Amino acid sequence: MRVKIPFELIEIEKSSFHPVINITLKGESYLFVIDTGASRTVIHSELAAQFPRIDMGTSEPFAASITAESLPVTMVCIDNLYLGENQFTNIQAFSADLSSISSYYETMTGKRLYGLLGCDFMINTKATMNFTKKILTLTRIG
Repeated sequence: MRVKIPFELIEIEKSSFHPVINITLKGESYLFVIDTGASRTVIHSELAAQFPRIDMGTSEPFAASITAESLPVTMVCIDNLYLGENQFTNIQAFSADLSSISSYYETMTGKRLYGLLGCDFMINTKATMNFTKKILTLTRIG
């Protein structure tokens, strides 16, 4: 089944844009950047606290920022995530403190950022993006 979900382009600075989408978690809507350059989906740690942690065994997961700074993360399982009316279950995501990024984003755009919808999600849903129409098309749901 294919579904089409609208997204918004926010201009951060002149000719600098981010595609963003509202994600519903536990009945509340949160703004995420659609970030195909992020290998994993990342959720702000203040939201991630409501989801169960996934034990990574002996390996210590980490994320790297664009400046190659290592960020400590934990892995969580998001039981239900909604894009519009479309439900996705058991989404694994990194939890990281995004406070500074979120504050900066809010200063620049007036909107608070709560996560990154990463390349892992895009691949798992066979996603395509049409920037002209601002439509995210997903061809695998679940």
